[in-house]
Order: sequence, then C-alpha cells, then structure tokens
Amino acid sequence: MPSSEGLLKVSDAAQLLGVDQSTIYKWTDEGRIPHVDFGQGNKRCLRFKRKELDAFVERNSRGQIKKAGAVKISNRAPFIPGLVVGLEKERRW
Repeated sequence: MPSSEGLLKVSDAAQLLGVDQSTIYKWTDEGRIPHVDFGQGNKRCLRFKRKELDAFVERNSRGQIKKAGAVKISNRAPFIPGLVVGLEKERRW
C-alpha cells in the first residue's frame, strides 16, 4: 500500500476499509466516499487519499454505514486505524 501522502487504488481502499471492491465502486457512485477519477469515457481510474478515507471512517464509525445497509456482515477482522501501516513497517523485504 502506498504511503499516507500517496493516492490509493480501489483494491487498497477496499483492503483498508475491510470491504469488497464492488462496495467501493458503489460508494463512489452514490457520492458517499471522496475520490478522484482519472479515467476517460467509460474507463474508470479511481484513486483515494488516505486522509480522506480515514475521515470517512471516523464520520461513519457510529454505525451510519451499517444502518444504510452498505456493509455486509462478514467474518473479516474489524478495521483498526494504523494497524496496516504498523504491519508494513515490520515487513523486511
């Protein structure tokens, strides 16, 4: 995953938020999640700022996302801010 200043791809945003990529596309179509679309015509090239995704999580951490029915209950671990960043620092490639 790119640094906190870089732009994240759909797959990165989905992993960070603990949802499927299709949910990310749905949320962008509904205007729920801030994004930038670099695509042209029918081709989409969505990117996300880490700070904006963190703010999105903070705004919706009181269950607003679940009330809207956008998040399916899954067996995934809950999202913990900073956990992914901390794990990346421990990797030694």
